[in-house]
Amino acid sequence: MDNFLLLPDVLILLFSVYIAFVRFTRGNQFAEKALPKTSIFMAIFSFLISLIINSINNFQFGLSSVLFMKAILLGLLSACTLVLNNNRTVKKLGSSLYFLLFTLTFAIMLCLSANGFLILTIGLELYNFSICFLLLPNRKAAIRFLLTSSVMTAIFLFGISLLYSQFGSFAFDDIKCDKSIVSTIGFICIISGFLFKLGIAPFHSWMIDIYEKSSLFLVIYLNVIWKFFIFFVFANTILSIGQINQQIIHAASILSMAVGGVMSIFQWNIKRFVAFATVGHMGFLLSLFSISDHAKILPTAMTYLTTYCFAAICFFVSLIVVKKHNPICRFSDLSGLIYRCPSAGIGILLSMFAMIGMPPFANFMAKMEIFNLLINSQNYTMLSATIAYSVLCVFYVAKHMRYLFKRSDRQRIDIKNKMVITLQLVLILSFFLYNGIHNDWNQILTAGTAP
Repeated sequence: MDNFLLLPDVLILLFSVYIAFVRFTRGNQFAEKALPKTSIFMAIFSFLISLIINSINNFQFGLSSVLFMKAILLGLLSACTLVLNNNRTVKKLGSSLYFLLFTLTFAIMLCLSANGFLILTIGLELYNFSICFLLLPNRKAAIRFLLTSSVMTAIFLFGISLLYSQFGSFAFDDIKCDKSIVSTIGFICIISGFLFKLGIAPFHSWMIDIYEKSSLFLVIYLNVIWKFFIFFVFANTILSIGQINQQIIHAASILSMAVGGVMSIFQWNIKRFVAFATVGHMGFLLSLFSISDHAKILPTAMTYLTTYCFAAICFFVSLIVVKKHNPICRFSDLSGLIYRCPSAGIGILLSMFAMIGMPPFANFMAKMEIFNLLINSQNYTMLSATIAYSVLCVFYVAKHMRYLFKRSDRQRIDIKNKMVITLQLVLILSFFLYNGIHNDWNQILTAGTAP
């Protein structure tokens, strides 16, 4: 049965090899014509297989959080291939983009399936190489990412080697909390490697440059898909080992909220703003590791990430709709957008309010849940830091969103995009769906011990 559960991983690997084979044997011209539709079929087929396996496993063994996450990932892959097939600007990147997209998906699936540090490291490094190839149009950003990721990988592997010397195994089940100096240094190195992958301060500088110099598609992928899954892997790994080094995580959380909240105020470039805002939000999530009830960390974090990622998708969709008619790089380019294009302007405004957890959006309830857990744990230092960060969020949103209401002589944009309007309605209604989302994650992650 265990081999049967790995079928989605095998399918994605085979499809990646097939795409590479077509790309390098049949020529670029043939690949650009054949691969888009073939990739859509491969992604949807893998998604359907994953749903079937998930249903069979649920019936026989119960819920499995890993299989559920894989189904979400393959659903997002299907959506990405459909979007890429209809996006002319992305088509210019060539057929190799589909290969890299499937490779990134396989890397994340390896991380989700890992039951030890060996497979986890392979998945993380496969992700690193894929991102480097996506960054090749901007060589400086690619080289900087490659160098910094190489250094952090060396630190990560050093930590793994220390744990292996102490416990004699790479498996998570064989590695448990130990107060020895060797184990402590090993855990600190591994946590530092994860913090780098998450873009947590002080390991965030690489992410700022990549966001600024990358295409909007890559920014969406890094900000939504990668953060969603890598935080799940990070929390699942740390909690399964039973080692929560509170000092380093507390320091990283407070520093990230300070850097993300303050620096977001002074950013005029939209991509740099999104990068610093993401640093702050990930630091806010790390505050959950200071609560006393560890069983509530992952369900609460995934609920927050679900509502945050959906709001981020609404924000980027609104930007893409406007960008087709009007170049957008800085917040000043959004001047008067609420009058020139009401649907997109309202979409950007609502999504920004939703991302920082303003009522009446679902992320507000997720933030209140985190505050409540910190109060119950009597961790008033972290509670004060999270409240201060929330105030900074309100300030930087108010500062940047004022451009939407600033009168401008620019031409009116006539857009009647049904997707933007639909996302706005769902974003507003998400407040009433919060309890369902939270209960679902709680059920999946607490009962999801099936193989």
